[in-house]
Amino acid sequence: MNITVAARFEFLDLLQGFEATGDDIIVRTDKGEISLHAACESGQAAILQYLCEHGAPLDLEDNSRNNALHMAVSNGYLDVTGEEVNYSANVNKEDNKCATPLNTAALKGHVDIL
Repeated sequence: MNITVAARFEFLDLLQGFEATGDDIIVRTDKGEISLHAACESGQAAILQYLCEHGAPLDLEDNSRNNALHMAVSNGYLDVTGEEVNYSANVNKEDNKCATPLNTAALKGHVDIL
């Protein structure tokens, strides 16, 4: 199992194990995603907290210029979105379509995030 899969499916013990053995828990996939993106895209608030506390950059972009906040709001994860804002994620960051996370939430119909 790799680090991104561990983050996506909330295997916190595995992430801690990877880090304990010296593995970089902030690796990029071929789509430019990092473990933090995977956690936010799948609604894993506990993994988000762990990764942020261990240096994951919230505003790092994937190949489509999405940051982790775009990914959370796109899927309607209110709790993850709130955590990211608490960690000072850039709410004005535009993706490759010039959409901010709030634009994305509105376009996807996630009015509870607005």
